[in-house]
Amino acid sequence: MTASPNQPYQLGVAAGAMLFGALLGTAIITGSLWIVRTMQATSPVIGTPAPFGLTGVLVLAGTLTGVVAGGVAAWILMAPIESLYRRGGLSIVTGFGTLLVSIVNMPLDHYLGRTALLAFTSFLLPALLAA
Repeated sequence: MTASPNQPYQLGVAAGAMLFGALLGTAIITGSLWIVRTMQATSPVIGTPAPFGLTGVLVLAGTLTGVVAGGVAAWILMAPIESLYRRGGLSIVTGFGTLLVSIVNMPLDHYLGRTALLAFTSFLLPALLAA
């Protein structure tokens, strides 16, 4: 981002907003995945799960909510940046970046179980305060 005479160089604002948005979205996605895995652990085993059953809808809703929340949080925190084009572009990148950071959930859940998902969410919440 280049600085204009009437607008100072705001890389720190953009980077902080993007970090906060990605962490917030990842915390939402990880928390919703932990809820789904807990529901699956306490329910009886079914042969083939229904793709539009409650757990499938919760995974989809949690993922979409995390992506949107990350992008919206980045947009709000980048308010000092006057360029709507830059704010919008960086907010969209933050939303997609949330998905990339959330990929960590797959090996955590597979190898360490839902306790690791809860621990990862507990790690993300203080990180949000620091960002």
